[in-house]
Amino acid sequence: AATILSKDTIELEPTISHVVTENCDGCAYCVDPCPFKAITLVEYIVNGETKKRVEVNEALCKGCGTCMATCPKRAIFVWHFRPEQLMAEVKAALGVVA
Repeated sequence: AATILSKDTIELEPTISHVVTENCDGCAYCVDPCPFKAITLVEYIVNGETKKRVEVNEALCKGCGTCMATCPKRAIFVWHFRPEQLMAEVKAALGVVA
């Protein structure tokens, strides 16, 4: 602990959400629940066809996992969290007894 406190700066690995573009169909279920407004729905064109998917603003994301818990396609995840861990947290917050 003393070694850490003696440094001028500490570099942390950010815990943020990541989009699995192959799985994201642009349903946007994760956009509104994000308490930090870090997720936006964007349109892009592939072979002349307009598609949608979400993007994470890394500066705003705090890695809370709300998006991961709401995504039905498992298209967004937070490093260091497994889906089972997040579901347990959701159930605990809602008072659900297994």
